[in-house]
Amino acid sequence: EEIVMHDNVTLLGSDAFRSCYYLKKITMSKKLTTIPSWAFAACYDLEEITIPESVTSLESLAFYGSNSLEKVNFLSKTTNFENGVFKDTRWLYKQQEISPFVIINGVLIDATTAPGKVVVPNTVKIINDEAFAGNEEVTEIIIPDTVVRIDENAFWSCTYLKSIDLGNAVKKIEDSAFSHCPSLTAVVFPDSVEELGRYMFTECESLKHVRLSANLKQLKDYVLSETSITSLVIPSSVTFIEEYALSYCDELVELYLSYDLDDGSYILGGAGSADFVVYYPQEQEFDWLNEYVGDMGSRIAQPNYSLNYNTLTLYPSWYGKQLQLEDEFQRSVKSSNITWKSDNTKVATVTNGKVTPVSAGTTIISASYENKTYTCTITVKEPYLNKTKVTLTKGDYTFLSLLSAKTSDVKWTTSDKSVVAVSQAGKIKAKKKGTATITATVGGRKY
Repeated sequence: EEIVMHDNVTLLGSDAFRSCYYLKKITMSKKLTTIPSWAFAACYDLEEITIPESVTSLESLAFYGSNSLEKVNFLSKTTNFENGVFKDTRWLYKQQEISPFVIINGVLIDATTAPGKVVVPNTVKIINDEAFAGNEEVTEIIIPDTVVRIDENAFWSCTYLKSIDLGNAVKKIEDSAFSHCPSLTAVVFPDSVEELGRYMFTECESLKHVRLSANLKQLKDYVLSETSITSLVIPSSVTFIEEYALSYCDELVELYLSYDLDDGSYILGGAGSADFVVYYPQEQEFDWLNEYVGDMGSRIAQPNYSLNYNTLTLYPSWYGKQLQLEDEFQRSVKSSNITWKSDNTKVATVTNGKVTPVSAGTTIISASYENKTYTCTITVKEPYLNKTKVTLTKGDYTFLSLLSAKTSDVKWTTSDKSVVAVSQAGKIKAKKKGTATITATVGGRKY
C-alpha cells in the first residue's frame, strides 16, 4: 500500500509498479530523473503523487488508468512529457472541468475537449504529443506566437478541423502532427519553421494548398504524402529531399525549384500526375532534371512577383503578420527595397512588411517595387465571444472564450455571482435560478 524510494534511486524500469492495485501512497526519490512508460499505470488506489524537482522527463502512459489519482503536485519544471501521461485519471478529468486547456510548465498536454474555434492560450510554449488527438469538436485552431514546438500526433484525427493558423514562432513540428485530419484544406507554415517530421499529413485527402517555410532544411520521407496538392514551391533553404517525401501526391502538377539539390535527393519518388512539370529560373540550367522528368517535364518559369498573402484577417488584441514580396520560387525581395504603405493606419500599420492590427475595419497594404505595386487586403475584426447566450441548470457548467484575444490578458466578471460564477479560465457555473451577464474585458474594452 505504500512505497518509499531511497534517494539514491535515479532510474526506474518501464512497468516498474504497473498494476499495483492497492498502492495508495508513494514517496519518490529526490534524485529520480525519469518516470518511465507505464511505471504507475493501473494503480487503482493511488490518490496523490508528488513529481520531484529532479524529474526531467515523464514518458508515455506513466500513470494511465490510475483512476483514483486526484492530486498531482509538480515540483519539477520539466517540459518533457510524452503522450497520455495522465490519461484516464481523476486528476486529468478534474483539470478538464477547470479549463479545456490542461497546461503544465507551459506545455499543453491536453485539449481533447476544446470545442469549435479554439485559440490556444498565450501561456503555452509547447503543444504536446496527442494534445488534441481524437478531438471531434474542434473546427479551427489559432496558435499564439509563444508556441515554439508542436509534438508528434498533436492534432491526429481531428476529424472536423478545417483550418489552423500556426502563428509566427513555431520552429519544429514533429511526425504525424496533422495526420488523419480529412477536413483540413490548407496549411501555411510560418518562416520560423526549420524542421518538419515525417507522415505530416497522412490521409489528409482534402489538403490542396501547402506553403513551406523559407527556412526549412529538408523534406523528410512522406512529409506531404497522401495530400491533394497540385502545386508546390520548394524553398531554397531545402537542400535535401528524401526519396518518398512527395509519394502519393497523385494530383501534383507543378513543382517550383530554384537551385541544385544535394546528392542523393529525390524529386518524385512516386509523386506527380501525368502532366507533372518542374519549373526552374531562367538563370539556372538543370540538366539533371531530365533524369527525373524528361525533356518535356522541365520548363523555365517567367519572372512573377506577388505578396505571400492576398488577404488577411487580424485582431487588435492578437499578433500581426509578416508580408513578403517574393517571386514564384518563394525568393523574397529585401524589405528595405520596398516602399510599404497602409491606406488606413487607424486599422493597421505596416513597418518593413510587418502588419500590426490597430482597430476594427479594412485597409489595403501596398508594396511598391520596381515601378509596380502589389496589395494585400487587411480586415481587422474585434475579438468575440464563442457564446452569447447560455442556458444552464443548477450545478452545470460550460466554458466561454474571447476568441482571438490573448487569454492571459482577459479578465472575466459576472453581474451576479450568486446566480452564475465565472473563473478566470472562462468557466461559468450555474448556482441558482436567475439571469446574470458575463463580461470579458481586454485592452480596456468589454465584450
